[in-house]
Amino acid sequence: MYQYPSQIERDILEALAGESPIHTVEIAATIHRHPVHVERVCIQLCEQGILNSSRRGFYELADDSPQQFRWQ
Repeated sequence: MYQYPSQIERDILEALAGESPIHTVEIAATIHRHPVHVERVCIQLCEQGILNSSRRGFYELADDSPQQFRWQ
């Protein structure tokens, strides 16, 4: 069961709360992380139902993601 987001997860979720869907490379540039690392974390967040991938490399908050991950 997923409980507490790591720093990179929080950074990704905050980036997506402002505007989405966003491509992995843009997220990585925004949060100053390597795109491959961001992609791996985004895939994990998708598997947990927190993010959706609308098309390859683009991510957005899932409509039914837990409330603690939605800042809008």
